[in-house]
Amino acid sequence: MHLSLCLDPIMCRAFLAGYRSVSVLPDDQLDNAAVVYGYRAALDLWLYETIYLKGDDRPRRFLSPGPFVPFLEQWEPLRESMTG
Repeated sequence: MHLSLCLDPIMCRAFLAGYRSVSVLPDDQLDNAAVVYGYRAALDLWLYETIYLKGDDRPRRFLSPGPFVPFLEQWEPLRESMTG
């Protein structure tokens, strides 16, 4: 939902509804996955290593201009708009 759908509320709700039509995903598991993903995204250096150390500019599209906003702060408004 983060990289592929840019946390777009309409697309994320559609994705989640489709996912839940074929597999069970309770809200608490979704929340836990968001927390784990958020910590991993904040600590993982693959993006910066790829761009700056390996000289590969392809993943640059995943960098947003402006100050760093932790994933969970971006996730919270979207999560509030989705129900299980």
